[in-house]
Amino acid sequence: MSGSALILTRREAAELLGISPSTFDNWVRKGIIPKPLEGTKRWSRAAIERAVSGEPASRARVDDPEAIYAEWKRRQSQEPLSPSEIWMRDKGKHKRG
Repeated sequence: MSGSALILTRREAAELLGISPSTFDNWVRKGIIPKPLEGTKRWSRAAIERAVSGEPASRARVDDPEAIYAEWKRRQSQEPLSPSEIWMRDKGKHKRG
């Protein structure tokens, strides 16, 4: 395992924590360690390190690939606005006053 890998396999994540893969699975089930990145069987090193340090999981950092991916996925899932919806959204921003 590379010491600087940002995304880890189950085995690499367990090794990082010094526990067996089965103990790692138990910790994930109990919520001690976050679930894998959505749609993968990989874990964010930053999220695991935050979990074991006691740092709140909701605290997103710029160097956190899990947070970056989640934000990208959220934006991708949003329906694009039509030109008229963009105009309606922005019309109040351009009023002269």
